[in-house]
Amino acid sequence: MAHIGIYRYLLEHNVKISCISGTSAGAIIGAAIAVGMSYEDIIHIVDDLNVMKLIDINLRTGFLKGEKIRRFFESVFGQTRLEDCIIPLIITSVDINTGEQVIHKT
Repeated sequence: MAHIGIYRYLLEHNVKISCISGTSAGAIIGAAIAVGMSYEDIIHIVDDLNVMKLIDINLRTGFLKGEKIRRFFESVFGQTRLEDCIIPLIITSVDINTGEQVIHKT
């Protein structure tokens, strides 16, 4: 929720956002901002979000299957790609095999 509060503050003070970078929840909120969602739309998405409904464990590997999360992202962002964002967006993750940082620009 802190990300959304900062976004609201920036809007209220007419601060232009020139680029966004985020990881985990920061990447999700950053993506919503980058595609041009309003503060109110972002609040609505977060209010309706139930993280437990997004968990689908693969019992063989112990990792998430990711289908529920993928469907959630598609419901929010459609087929929008990083390079389609109104505000440039970079998302950072970790390669689970190597532990190396991965920077996603496309």
